[in-house]
Amino acid sequence: MNGLNLGSTLHRLVLLIATSYITLTWDIWKYRCITIFQNKIIDVRTVADCFRKNITEIMNVGERSSDAHLIGSKIHQTIWIPPDLRNLKVNVDIKFTSPNERFGAGFICRDSKGLFTSAGTCTGSAGSSEQAECSGILSAIKWAKQQGVKRMEL
Repeated sequence: MNGLNLGSTLHRLVLLIATSYITLTWDIWKYRCITIFQNKIIDVRTVADCFRKNITEIMNVGERSSDAHLIGSKIHQTIWIPPDLRNLKVNVDIKFTSPNERFGAGFICRDSKGLFTSAGTCTGSAGSSEQAECSGILSAIKWAKQQGVKRMEL
């Protein structure tokens, strides 16, 4: 194996590990929100099964086409539609409790194959969940610009 192949193999491995970590962290956040805001009790085994399924999908991402695909679980289903091949996709999620507390926002950037490229967070004050959502989206756009993203989809 020459240095170029080893470098590209290591790069792919790092991307897969980063994608797995970010995806699992995102899933934990989503299940936390379901528990708190929808008052649903989620069985840990169901969450673990979902994690295993998502990791399997991430590991096989290079073997699939870039068509839209479904990442789902018994708890709820999320449809993630990949961006155009020339674009990156930024997904944003907000945590807003009340105008008296700071909101938190997280954003993740992925390529057309669903591979993680970068992620970020922000906090701020807002009078409503809608205002927090808009502020979080604006922060994500500014963040993506700082990351050098030229073409993106939200």
